[in-house]
Amino acid sequence: MTADRAKSQDRTPLTGASAFMQREAKAAKWPKRPMLLALGLATVALAAWAAGSGEPASEAPRDESRPAAATAGAVAAAPSGTELAAIERRLRAATEAAEAEEARLRDLTAKREALQREISELTAPLSPSDAKEELASAQTDETSGRPPAESAASASEATGVRVFIHVRANDPEARRRAASLAHALREQGVDVAAVRGVPRAVRRDLVRFFYDGDEAAAAKLESALKQMDGAAPLTQDFRRRSTAPRRGTLEIWLS
Repeated sequence: MTADRAKSQDRTPLTGASAFMQREAKAAKWPKRPMLLALGLATVALAAWAAGSGEPASEAPRDESRPAAATAGAVAAAPSGTELAAIERRLRAATEAAEAEEARLRDLTAKREALQREISELTAPLSPSDAKEELASAQTDETSGRPPAESAASASEATGVRVFIHVRANDPEARRRAASLAHALREQGVDVAAVRGVPRAVRRDLVRFFYDGDEAAAAKLESALKQMDGAAPLTQDFRRRSTAPRRGTLEIWLS
């Protein structure tokens, strides 16, 4: 009964001061609810922003046609068999040219070394004994290796053929050969005027003549050298030289 009476009292419309006080009490409770709602909305918005900033950016859609295009370009860029053959030919030609150049450089190096050895030999000083022997046997003419100039009178008065033997000055073996040959020629009545030392190398045996009338004598001297020394000298025609010794002069150059 008491409960029913209380419910009936609640449903009874209030009037006057009681009704005013009840409305004011309800109104005091309502302001808290919008604040809670706004706070909740702000929290949800903040959470959504945080979740959105942490996600990785979405990748751009891949172009599935690109790998196919790249493959087609690579196939198109690959050289054909004809092009490969041409490249190989050019490579072989370049290799052969490089090898030929290396061979040429080796040949030039060998020639340079030979010339350097020859220069060293030519500039090497004579030993005292060699110098005395050279001075005793002949007088060196370093300018031309020929007999010294003679006066016109002595040249016109002289008759017959005279021979000058030229040999490298600092080559003892060549000087011994020249002395032996000079002795053999004198034994046969040939006028060997002198054995002369020259400062340069003589590369092969030579017989030189300077006038028309001496050509036959040069041929006989060449034949005599072959029989005596076993040499095979080359006869050189010096008739066109602007300067020459007297007529009847022959020169032997021994290597």
